Amino acid sequence: MKKNKIKKILAASLCIIIALAFSACGSGDSNQSENKGSEKEKSEAALVITGYNDDKTEFSLEDIEKMGTETYIFSGRDKKAENERQIQEFKGVPLKEVLEAAGYGKAGEIMKVICSDGYSREYEIDDLFGLYAFADEEDTEGTTIDPILAIEEKDGKKIIRLVYGQEDYDSPETKDFNMQGWASWIEKIEVGNE
Repeated sequence: MKKNKIKKILAASLCIIIALAFSACGSGDSNQSENKGSEKEKSEAALVITGYNDDKTEFSLEDIEKMGTETYIFSGRDKKAENERQIQEFKGVPLKEVLEAAGYGKAGEIMKVICSDGYSREYEIDDLFGLYAFADEEDTEGTTIDPILAIEEKDGKKIIRLVYGQEDYDSPETKDFNMQGWASWIEKIEVGNE
């Protein structure tokens, strides 16, 4: 008799668990996910900027491009090109403009970039300004250039990349390997105070 009672309790419990599982899976009507535009937009954000105020600003690639992309020329060095100075063009938006649109960009702030490939790095934002782009290997004067968030196409997909200039000491003898810090596949920027 006890076995029958236990079986009935187990069967009833199993029915309740199954009913709860189905109700959780099927809650709402079939159009509910389409009506939640804000959730859809969140998943389509190309860049999320958060900060010390616990604010969160999301930008799509289109939002960033609407800020006005321009073509900029940067110089840089990395070990892949045998330490030679490389001159490259990038299309993008000034970093300062994007940070200000999110409510940041004041003196003394630091930012941490987080990339989809797992790379992350902290930068003192002020240190990214006042750097130079050099015209060629012989150029010792350079032109001051501000950092940008470049929009590039990699593997058939548009990505966001941080690009910034070189220190004024860069020369064939005293090399500034700035390209090693150009973060690619950026998805998130966390801004804070020093």
